[in-house]
Amino acid sequence: MLWIADRYSAAGHGTALWDWPTAPRVSAQQGTRIRTAVAEDTAIAVVGSCHASDAEVHEGITAVRARQWQRLTHWPGSYWVIAWHQGTTTVLTDLCGSRPVYYTSHPHGCAWSSSARLLAASHQRALDDTALSALLTCPTVPEIVAERTTFREVYRVPGGHLLHVTPTGSVVRPYEPPPPHTDSGVAAPRLRHALLRAVLARVRNTTGPISTDLSGGLDSSSIALLTAQATRAPLLALTRTTGAEDEDQRYAIACAEEFPNLHHRVVHDERHALFTQLDRVPPTDQLFSDAPRWGTHTSYHQMIRAHGSTLHLSGSGGDTLLASVPFALADLTAPPQWRSLLQHARDYADTRHQATASVLSRSFALARTSPSQALRSFASSVENPDGTWRRPRPKDRLTWFPPPSFAAWLTKDAQKELAQRAHAAAQAAARDSASQPSSRDRAWAELHEYGTHHAERRAQFSAVGVYLDSPFLDNEVIRACMSLPVAQRYSTHRQKPLLGSALEGLVPRYVLERPTKGSHDTAAYTSIHANAATLRQIVHESRLADRGVIDRNAVRDDLERLIAGAPGRLALFESFLAAELWLAHNERPVAAHGGSDF
Repeated sequence: MLWIADRYSAAGHGTALWDWPTAPRVSAQQGTRIRTAVAEDTAIAVVGSCHASDAEVHEGITAVRARQWQRLTHWPGSYWVIAWHQGTTTVLTDLCGSRPVYYTSHPHGCAWSSSARLLAASHQRALDDTALSALLTCPTVPEIVAERTTFREVYRVPGGHLLHVTPTGSVVRPYEPPPPHTDSGVAAPRLRHALLRAVLARVRNTTGPISTDLSGGLDSSSIALLTAQATRAPLLALTRTTGAEDEDQRYAIACAEEFPNLHHRVVHDERHALFTQLDRVPPTDQLFSDAPRWGTHTSYHQMIRAHGSTLHLSGSGGDTLLASVPFALADLTAPPQWRSLLQHARDYADTRHQATASVLSRSFALARTSPSQALRSFASSVENPDGTWRRPRPKDRLTWFPPPSFAAWLTKDAQKELAQRAHAAAQAAARDSASQPSSRDRAWAELHEYGTHHAERRAQFSAVGVYLDSPFLDNEVIRACMSLPVAQRYSTHRQKPLLGSALEGLVPRYVLERPTKGSHDTAAYTSIHANAATLRQIVHESRLADRGVIDRNAVRDDLERLIAGAPGRLALFESFLAAELWLAHNERPVAAHGGSDF
């Protein structure tokens, strides 16, 4: 497993980034690019899939000396930057946080690593049950989660931030402000250039075979088709299916016919594969909500490895960056942009079988809801959750924060502790006179949470020899997408209008204008029924329950509902399973030099 750490946390393991005793150390996996440059009192290392030239990396020395950190984040790829200058170490993560950095205090000052588990093991940090509750209940609410991890006193550097470590202390700060807002006429050409550059750089710097997702959805189809145009070599394009041919598969087949070098394969998941092979799930550094789905990836991974793929590209991150979000309607109310507001409210209402007037009313109400009010309401929902499952109500979707549904499973003590954190965050927001509700802040929070998710997904794939990469998560692609006001993601006839405008002429119009997206919930319910005995045993032996985090009976009741085929808290149950798997892995010792986990 790939990790980078200061010398105190690495404990002599790994390889020094620079040729001196106090240099940070790295343990790299196959396919990881490590680029370094040293000049007198300054050194720089770039670790990950960075596609800068050697000359560009060496020019980074000048940026380090001038403390122009943003200059080090414009190269194509996904990577960490570690710099040393005049006694200060600076570590940069990427904008979305998919290249994580963690830190904690120790007798010599500040220790840091790309692995929270390694840091916790090296410095004897215990599990943080309250943080576990927060990460399960509200992972996209940074006002409550803050920089906490699943370990006490181990903190995460947010995406778009850097960590300065000096002999006397440390500081975390952003290395750039959010990109200024622009319109689609500017954002679309920027996205087109950034995405083409991201794909082309990966193709040119990969010597072996390449594979790609081709789900039939807009994001993976776009990446697959751009990659096919960037190389003449055979390109393996994979579509997963859970049974009979569906709409996703039909779109994927049509895309694959666009280019002769696209070798399309349909991978059929084994029946009831979801929630199977749970004892084979590779460990992750932090919670990973998709961990229970590991059994569905077996055939997929086998086909990628049989192809000899040295790089597997996906469309991961596209939904988070480009899809419309309900809370953006609030932006159109202040001041009222009546034509856009009415159009989007009507479209939102029609697709959800609601009254347009009701959507308009709730949009204006949301715009008038301050961060402090939203946090107090959230705290109240945590303290008084709905014990019985019901379908989400319309008002649950037009909020600044997602409803804390997982709170229904927390113990009373865990609910109380989490609510206290939410009340404290509300008080802090009330004291901040500049605090205003913002769809931009919420969009960045969701992006940072997705970056955390993708980091663990990449680590799981690498554990079985698949090197996963996503061009959508390049810094320049993110800057282009996030420069567009969130409200302008809406379209009455296109899923993702910005991507459609950006890739006009490069991706077939029938792909860019696809109005719907596939769903696979049915397979999840049948898998729960087929694997009921195993799932009941996990609930019976729940580590979360033993730690006083969840109410075992509440989870058991909802599981029985799912087993019976009734609609219920399916996504929450996957999160519960993911936490149980993570806790089980965490009982194993962590060794920096290797072993089953590293």
